[in-house]
Amino acid sequence: MRGTTRHTFGRVLFAIVAAVASWLPAVPIAAAQTQSFQGQDAVYNSSMQVTNSPSFIDASMFANAQNPNICALLKSILTSTSYPATGAIIDARGLANSTPPTSMTCTTANPSPWAGIAHLLPSTILLPATGATPIVIPSGSSGWILPNNTRLVGEGDGIPSSGLTPGTTIQGGWPRL
Repeated sequence: MRGTTRHTFGRVLFAIVAAVASWLPAVPIAAAQTQSFQGQDAVYNSSMQVTNSPSFIDASMFANAQNPNICALLKSILTSTSYPATGAIIDARGLANSTPPTSMTCTTANPSPWAGIAHLLPSTILLPATGATPIVIPSGSSGWILPNNTRLVGEGDGIPSSGLTPGTTIQGGWPRL
């Protein structure tokens, strides 16, 4: 009888410790969700406090009437006063499904995200899988001339015969012959 009591007590103690241990990591996660920094991920700093990280920017958070297409939206992020001097990763993969929807067709007013920016800071832009709707650069523009320290990263493999998700497609708006 004595062995059974010890065994039962050990199992109850283990269950209590396991329940408390599984609850503790959830506390900082809940705190991270209460802070809102537009377009920036929440991270822990050296003091184990939740803070924003300007090094990774979610572009879909900036989808609005002032940024009607992908070029205007990216330019507004790149010229923002809160854009970090060390550069950032701009995740534009969610723009294809953003609310309001972001057009993948750039306009002559905004032919390139980098047009007219004098001092460009480093950036890596993660482009969305565009499927049947490519990112269109308008005719008559100089296209997308990537500045130094700028990288574009497409999504998906874009091989139709593979049956996999279509990749990122960038199409020049020049007239086809």
